[in-house]
Amino acid sequence: MPTECCNLAAMVQRRVHLISFDVPYPPDYGGIMDTYYRCVALTKMGVEVVLHCYQYGRPERKELEAVSAEVYYYPRKKRTGLFSLRTPHIVGSRKDPTLLARLLEDDAPILFEGLHTTAFLDHPDLAKRIKVVRMHNIEQDYYRKLGEQESNPLKKIYCALEARRLTRFEPILKHADYIATVSEADTFELATRYGDRVVEVASFHPYDDVSGSLGKGAYAFYHANLSVVENHRAALWLIQDVFDQLDYPLVIAGRNPFASLNRAAKPFPWIRIIANPGQVEMETLLRDAQMLVIPTFQATGLKLKLLTSLFKGRHVLTTDEMVRGTGLRSLCTVENDPVIFRRQVATFGELPFTQAIRDLRKAVLVPRFDNTANAEKLIRLLGL
Repeated sequence: MPTECCNLAAMVQRRVHLISFDVPYPPDYGGIMDTYYRCVALTKMGVEVVLHCYQYGRPERKELEAVSAEVYYYPRKKRTGLFSLRTPHIVGSRKDPTLLARLLEDDAPILFEGLHTTAFLDHPDLAKRIKVVRMHNIEQDYYRKLGEQESNPLKKIYCALEARRLTRFEPILKHADYIATVSEADTFELATRYGDRVVEVASFHPYDDVSGSLGKGAYAFYHANLSVVENHRAALWLIQDVFDQLDYPLVIAGRNPFASLNRAAKPFPWIRIIANPGQVEMETLLRDAQMLVIPTFQATGLKLKLLTSLFKGRHVLTTDEMVRGTGLRSLCTVENDPVIFRRQVATFGELPFTQAIRDLRKAVLVPRFDNTANAEKLIRLLGL
């Protein structure tokens, strides 16, 4: 009986507060995919996940009850701190006293998803708690580069201001026990400022195995959240600098594309834009593509579209910024010049995807991006 009591006590202690910057369902874009499948992995390993979600457009989802023990929702006050000189808007708009009150109801460790959720990281009442911050990228770099690509003057000013505020705010990470990074590059940079509390924990994802279809597909495919200016610019580059002179089918699919993207594609009948595809349609598009063309001009974090392409797709063509610091360059064809990129599209249009290529990917991806192994690493950081 005493042994059974001890085991029960140990099970009760395996509990974590996970603060998500958005509602992590459906897991249909980068950082939120990482968050959702982290909840899945932790729950499978017997950890009680108390999930705290900020809302700004996404509704409450019953599906989250299957991957967490408790779910709480908080409105993101989007105008709060918008013009602050010190607190980043992405942080100030998520500072909710109800969240703090719930965190103080027990002594469980806390996992903060992104710098966005760290408003209470240095709160004195949480000083003795184990606290881990999941860094999806270096936020000030992300906003600085986003601003460089932005054409709207007001949005450009906002991004520049937010980047400065994030730079000043980032030292709050000194109050974390550990900082869990997603890439080699981010680990190296943050370790120069925060030492050995920085630990790389690979991104979580829904893929059990490398499953790119053997043989040949029918088109080149770009997939992304098209409402993000970084992705919009990449899609425009493909249309205007690569496929404009290449009579090879290109499909671009993703969330809420700008009207200007449709206008750019209109003169080229071999280019098709698919807005807001469902999960089944997206999986079909990935499966039937001959190649994934996924350029980016912003090297921040590890982009989940790269993992999706390598696990689910055939040939992957990208730019240097997509693979820099990820350790995945050897699995892709990397070209920055649009003329050479165009030639590679023509070349890979004729090459079948083979078992040898799939085996090479599996040898690299499966050990590193094993959700169970990475959940175990995170559980150790959380002291569970």
